[in-house]
Amino acid sequence: MKINFTVKEAAVALVLAVSPQLLHAQVLTFDDVATNASGFNSSAFSSYQGYQFENFGVLTTSAIGTGMNAVSGTKFAYGQADGSSFIYRNSTPGFSLFDGWLSYRQFTADPIGPLAITVFGYRAGEVDAAYQSQVLLTNSAQLFSFNFVNVEEVEFATQNLQVNGLSTVLAVDHVRLELVPEPSTVILLAVGMGGMLVVVRRTRDRRTPYSG
Repeated sequence: MKINFTVKEAAVALVLAVSPQLLHAQVLTFDDVATNASGFNSSAFSSYQGYQFENFGVLTTSAIGTGMNAVSGTKFAYGQADGSSFIYRNSTPGFSLFDGWLSYRQFTADPIGPLAITVFGYRAGEVDAAYQSQVLLTNSAQLFSFNFVNVEEVEFATQNLQVNGLSTVLAVDHVRLELVPEPSTVILLAVGMGGMLVVVRRTRDRRTPYSG
């Protein structure tokens, strides 16, 4: 049985075999977080799917307040009403934040218009000037793109949600993240691709008839 690979096919096969996580982002839906009879997370919500969450909880859409906050299912993460909420990892390397569905959850019947918050990406313990994004929230979920690449922490600064006594909290759903590959994985991938290219070229050379 003879198997012939092109260089491109060999490279794709190696990527799929060695590091499939490089090709697929992770979407955090929060639908599998346990909630109590009141619709709130039944235990402290501080970690989820390998990420740490600070000043976040999980809420069902029918629990309290109004707004179309969940993208699918009935649960979403809610953040600080006045202050900041964070997503980060305790271990290196970092992660990338691509996009997410954001809104606010409204707890009063008072008319509330769009409210601005700022999202920051941190590197080496400091806000990276390239990763600051102001978004305008309503009480209906909207998809916002961030493309924060290789950050160690993301901050959702929500002070404006409590302007003039407004009773709202940040709502987050279907956040698309991706872990930055370990350096050892990148090296392994590069070495493997180099070795595969050598094998493919040698095989191709042996199949090429001599003409002299």
